[in-house]
Amino acid sequence: MAPACLWHGPSLLRPPCERSARSPGANGPEVASNVTRLARSSCTSMASSSRPPCDSGRTGWTPFTSRLHATIARSSVAARPHSTVNAQQPAMVWFKHDLRVDDHPGLCECGESAPMLAVFCYDPEVYAHTVLDGAAHGAQALATALQRLTRDLADRGVQLLVTSGSWQEVIPDLAAAAGVRRVLAEDEVESGARARVQAVAARLPAGTQLHTWTAPLRAGYSDTHADGADSQGAAAAPLDPPAQLLGVQPPAVQTAVPLSAKEMERLAVLAVGAQLHPSLQSWWKERASVTLGHDEGASGPALPLDSQGALDALDARRSDLEEGAGAPHLGAATSLPAPGRANGADTGIAPRGASPAASRTPRDAGLWTQDGVAAYLRLGLQGDSEESGAELASLVEQHSRPAHPSGCFPAIFSRALTLGALSRRRVAAQARAVLADQAAAGRQGLWRLRRQNRTAKAHVALAAVEASDFHLEMARAREGREVHGARLGHWRWRGTLTDYLVAGDPTAPAILLVHGFGAFGEHWRGNVAALARAGYAVYAPTLPGYGRSEKQALPYGQDLWTSFLCEFVVHVVRQPVTVVGNSIGGFVAASLAGDHPSLVHGLVLVNSAGKVEPGYVAPEKTYSDVAQSGSPLLSPTLINLVSSGLFGLLKGNVKRQLKQLYPSAPERADAWLAAEIVRAATDPGSKGVFTSVFYLQKPRPLNHLVAEMYGGPVLVLQGVRDTLSDTRKRARALAAACSNVQVVMLEAGHCPHDEVPEEFNARLLEWMEGLEPAGTARAGALPAII
Repeated sequence: MAPACLWHGPSLLRPPCERSARSPGANGPEVASNVTRLARSSCTSMASSSRPPCDSGRTGWTPFTSRLHATIARSSVAARPHSTVNAQQPAMVWFKHDLRVDDHPGLCECGESAPMLAVFCYDPEVYAHTVLDGAAHGAQALATALQRLTRDLADRGVQLLVTSGSWQEVIPDLAAAAGVRRVLAEDEVESGARARVQAVAARLPAGTQLHTWTAPLRAGYSDTHADGADSQGAAAAPLDPPAQLLGVQPPAVQTAVPLSAKEMERLAVLAVGAQLHPSLQSWWKERASVTLGHDEGASGPALPLDSQGALDALDARRSDLEEGAGAPHLGAATSLPAPGRANGADTGIAPRGASPAASRTPRDAGLWTQDGVAAYLRLGLQGDSEESGAELASLVEQHSRPAHPSGCFPAIFSRALTLGALSRRRVAAQARAVLADQAAAGRQGLWRLRRQNRTAKAHVALAAVEASDFHLEMARAREGREVHGARLGHWRWRGTLTDYLVAGDPTAPAILLVHGFGAFGEHWRGNVAALARAGYAVYAPTLPGYGRSEKQALPYGQDLWTSFLCEFVVHVVRQPVTVVGNSIGGFVAASLAGDHPSLVHGLVLVNSAGKVEPGYVAPEKTYSDVAQSGSPLLSPTLINLVSSGLFGLLKGNVKRQLKQLYPSAPERADAWLAAEIVRAATDPGSKGVFTSVFYLQKPRPLNHLVAEMYGGPVLVLQGVRDTLSDTRKRARALAAACSNVQVVMLEAGHCPHDEVPEEFNARLLEWMEGLEPAGTARAGALPAII
């Protein structure tokens, strides 16, 4: 049987050099020194307990690629007896994104004999992009999960201490006040959260150590999902929750507060605003006041968020929407409204001038339990016609889209999985049990149809959690790697795990690089390091659905990717960007500039997609209304057949197609690039992303986005040997329609940034030298150079 969990001792904390790259200037040499001290003492402490010892001869840091498998102490927590020392010393179980008691290695480590302090600390910087996700009712989802965790721990004799504040300040203080010797926490994958956990470890009191754990579905993972389950290792069984726990009296601290959804939203708004570049402060205040203050039916001006009085007014305005305001400890409150829609789905991005809809509690919150998953799996069987079954059936129908017919399970349960309110391993075990039961039953006739319906749902649930776990463990193995002169980071956007390259001083002017269809962030391999050396902070994210990012059942298209870029700039980059986009990434970059001009300092289009329509007049309806009015020309069944055929054809001819796209330097279309594209095409959900192309709504003209909606400086770097279109004609047409466009022709194909990176970088940097600093008035119209 696979190990029940993997324990990571303090020796797995990142080396000081990597931490300084993540968060420069944060406590400097002192933090680095403490991390080193903890890391070098960890082997002895782990060897003194019953936990299998790590290599006591380690004196330095091993590369990250070998750390995961070479130094993790592997053991079955449920079967491991506690040492006498551990049973007597209190431990802190620090809940972050693991808000459950079921299948929880930290709780099982303490068991019924080891005293423990259960803590949740709401750090608004960490949870901001979760609670401000209006499309997913993020704040209410987190509050609901915390309420359930509080109740489940109380049933086992433990009080959950809920605090708010900076992790690196609150957790070490609590550890000192409670006298704990171990802090048990789940290992983090996202770069921002991981850096803060490292800072916590560096500041823990002497003699107190941080031990992190993971609970993967399988013992090991291949890099390619298509290799099959056999290559991914044996399946791990979930851990049953302890029937009783031994709690300790929480210390009296000022940070212990009632934490409602409304309060989490307010703190997140302030935290994000404090981190943003000064030139974005007014934009953020307006955006936050519209999102938080203008519920449907509300009157009065938008609320500025720069004074306590305004915040008090905001709280008062929303008090009538509070649900269960008198509830002890955690009050259920309204979540963020879902102000915008794209392709029929909430985007969380409010069109300028639009009023957000009223908030409400998520309909699926009551399903975030084992019983809820079981109800989903048995939906449609005899006896499920009662009201609860009808409500669940309504949810399933609501979230089933033609482009993703199996997307109902992720849509209903992904928030619970992201918050850790549900265990992936428990869901997998429940789904496997259904499949085994149905296989053994072997019913025929009418019952066979019911069995197929239930089996299909079990397959969908199992595939969803296995895909999520696959991407999580792949990200864990890659987080922090140095590639192409940059560092690999990870960020979760609305539950979808994505990666990005980052290089350069984060306080320098920022460049955002957006890849094209079928590509990924590392496609900018020849540009990131060179631009960083020139004095820029460079970010190259992988769009959701591409590369090594998750490929959940989502309405993929320009609107979704624009929303992703907007929130990436706000939560990761935190300053205006010069955005550079290739192919469809160029159109998405132009959409970002048109929809959110305050975020974009300059726009660079590289063989961009998008139609040029001189004389275009925008409709009176909002764009989101127009986008929803269209429909595909083909039936879903025919679309599925056509997309399956095209997907297979394209996947089988990647090398040949790449050579055609790189006519000037075909050697740059190398084996690594082809292998990465093929690898991504084998990921679960990849065909659904491709199928989404058939459901794209009519886009706005490129010239309308560039000239009328954005209006700032624009550079077109056009590969004139592109075989996909008449690039010279397209560039001239765009320059003729837009007075703010400057065009430079390059002897390259569809991807000049990767085919001729030296020339591309030189032309881009030359143009950027003429831009005004971020936050100043925009430059005037530029002459077109053909």
